[in-house]
Amino acid sequence: MSGWQTGLWAGVVLAAAGCGGGGTGVRWVEVPVHETRLGGAEWREAGGYELAETETTVEQWARYLNASGADWDENGQLVRGQGGKWRAREGKGREPVSGVTWGEAKAWCEWAGRVEGRRVRLPTGDEWEAGARGGADGAVYPWGWRGPKEGEARWGGSGGVWAAGTGAANGWGLPDMAGNVAEWCDDGRGGERQIRGGAWTDREASGLGCAVVRWQRAEARAGDVGFRALREGNQPQRGMEGGAEVQSFWKSTKEQKGQN
Repeated sequence: MSGWQTGLWAGVVLAAAGCGGGGTGVRWVEVPVHETRLGGAEWREAGGYELAETETTVEQWARYLNASGADWDENGQLVRGQGGKWRAREGKGREPVSGVTWGEAKAWCEWAGRVEGRRVRLPTGDEWEAGARGGADGAVYPWGWRGPKEGEARWGGSGGVWAAGTGAANGWGLPDMAGNVAEWCDDGRGGERQIRGGAWTDREASGLGCAVVRWQRAEARAGDVGFRALREGNQPQRGMEGGAEVQSFWKSTKEQKGQN
């Protein structure tokens, strides 16, 4: 993680340090209220909520299955252990869970909300995009304007997923907002729902852009689609008026743009 990312994350964004999310195992990262141009549209206010630091992991999904009794089948990520308890297969616990439908992702969010005593849900496409941009208005990718360097995002069409949280973090401190698994959002059209962020199956870096919108049948199960939950805030704080860390972030991304 670069210096400006570390400073912004620790100094400005309230990343819920030390708060493990109770029985959900989720660490939450604040997306502060700020102004941005989503999809190149006019300036408007965004933020005022928290996103899960990572995509929902296999371990977090297993917690939900054990607590809720939801139907599930053994697969390459999860297996039933002694007493019928679900557990992650060896080495799979930190992977993003995949092969979940949009409805199942929503059910996990509803369970997490009951556990945490706050409303938890899937983000809208605009909420997801504001989180992905990390405060860098107009940037193509979560880390800025240039394409991904090695180790910043899981993509390319081979190799499968890596552990959630491995990729480069953006200005809010959110890693893997590009690549690894695409993430369900709440927006719908007919029987389809929006997915954002691209995935490890993308062979072109253009598929990883913050503004890229794709659609998937709500009942589909795909090995390259998971989700990242949103937790509604109590009293959102404004986070973009100033501060050395934020200004450093802006300066870094603008310099990067000028080099392209």
